[in-house]
Amino acid sequence: ARLKEFALSTVVGQPFSTYQVCTVARPEADPESTERDDLKREASFRAQAKAATMVAIQILHKEGAPVFRPSDYFAEMVKTDEHMSKLKKKLLAEAEALKASEQARKQRENKKFGKKVQHATMMDRLEQKKDSLEKIKLARRKVASQANTKGDFDAVDGADDQFAVELDDAPAKKTGTPFDRKSKPAVGASKRGGAGGGRMPRSARDDKYGFGGKKRFSKS
Repeated sequence: ARLKEFALSTVVGQPFSTYQVCTVARPEADPESTERDDLKREASFRAQAKAATMVAIQILHKEGAPVFRPSDYFAEMVKTDEHMSKLKKKLLAEAEALKASEQARKQRENKKFGKKVQHATMMDRLEQKKDSLEKIKLARRKVASQANTKGDFDAVDGADDQFAVELDDAPAKKTGTPFDRKSKPAVGASKRGGAGGGRMPRSARDDKYGFGGKKRFSKS
């Protein structure tokens, strides 16, 4: 009963914008081809609706009825400005959090990469240091073997001075061969001993050390 109140008795003579009913044929030649294929059936519905829309637009243009929204048309917002402001703040906060998380991730990756580079550099330096020490040892052995073959011990001592290298945190090593260290006297000492370079006079030695032997009848 309610449907009859606003239903049109007939569409004959009525403008198309009043009822807006348009029916077109299905584009497929064989309608039964889409009965068991859902994808083809949905594509058929879409194509049929598009064809009907194009026909309806042409009819509305002939009647002079507006079809598309004008460029200066502004629709009233359903949601209030306060609600939209809250949504905007929420979206901005999410964007800032995402940006901060991305920056933190990049910093962690850069830190890991920096540690890897530092470790690689340290290993390269240790390898270079090891190679340098090996070369120095080989050079020392070569010069020392040549000097030992010729019996020239001064050349061995000179080779140590030539290839001496100071290393960080390394204990100082004595240079020279055992023969050279034994043959060299102490600084300031003479061949006879003593720091003065000469022998003490007899009187001075007697005063300092006495005449030797047991003091039988001396009073202590």
